[in-house]
Amino acid sequence: MKRRNGYCIIDNYKPIDKLNWKQGDYCEGWYTNRQSIKLFKIQDILMSYRELFYPRIIAKLDLPVVRNDLAKRKNQKGIISEDYTMQKKEIKNIYDMMKEYCNYFSNKPLYTVTDLKVLLQWYCLKNHLIYSKEIEQELLERFIIQILLGNSDLKPANLETYVEDSFLHFSPFYDFGLYGTIRIQDENENGYKLQYQDTPLTRNTPPASLTIENFLKNGSYKEISVLKEYLEKIKEIQFNEVFMDIKEQTKENVLEGIKRVLSLEVKNNLQAIDAIMKGNFRC
Repeated sequence: MKRRNGYCIIDNYKPIDKLNWKQGDYCEGWYTNRQSIKLFKIQDILMSYRELFYPRIIAKLDLPVVRNDLAKRKNQKGIISEDYTMQKKEIKNIYDMMKEYCNYFSNKPLYTVTDLKVLLQWYCLKNHLIYSKEIEQELLERFIIQILLGNSDLKPANLETYVEDSFLHFSPFYDFGLYGTIRIQDENENGYKLQYQDTPLTRNTPPASLTIENFLKNGSYKEISVLKEYLEKIKEIQFNEVFMDIKEQTKENVLEGIKRVLSLEVKNNLQAIDAIMKGNFRC
């Protein structure tokens, strides 16, 4: 694919109507060149580089992730993503699953990690799927990784599942533009939508630090040990290697200002979480 100043030129890609896609303020939609299908999102330069930086962090943790690339279509710049759903069956996001559950039972909120296990068990039973401990581990990983990397857009609509050989699984990690945007040490900074919401239709969240404190208070020792494990693994990642990998992909040097911002996002977040955990007797 032809590049210019690091960006793939996708002028030859044509828009398609994929699953009645609704275009948003930052999403152009799905495009194809007849060989492949890509999601094109219009983003500023910092958000675009987040979409390249954070997937590489997650990949170094040996977790499944959707890779992105810089892209330009006509006068619009942003990123393109692979369509992971092409080889998957029965795609369902957690938000739709929750609405279906509430129609059957009650308006009980299902946002905490513990409550979502109940939702997944119900969904498997209703659809004659096999519920396994692996799906619980995948749920826990998706919550923990997005806490550690400061995703302010952690919400049920951004968590998808698929079915493989009658087993339910979570989709790879995707949508990284708002990673690194939570400052744990700021008590006025909103926290994580997955852990706290009153009903499926509200988006009220308390400070991010309270999200972590609640998890440490109510999580099992096994769950807390997974949080500690991934915290240490992320600390060991060499950011220079990540930026070299991005340069190899885009054929352009990453601006020093971008490097500095992204590196500090992760380091400051991990330091703040580390401080909270050291002050907790369960850790």
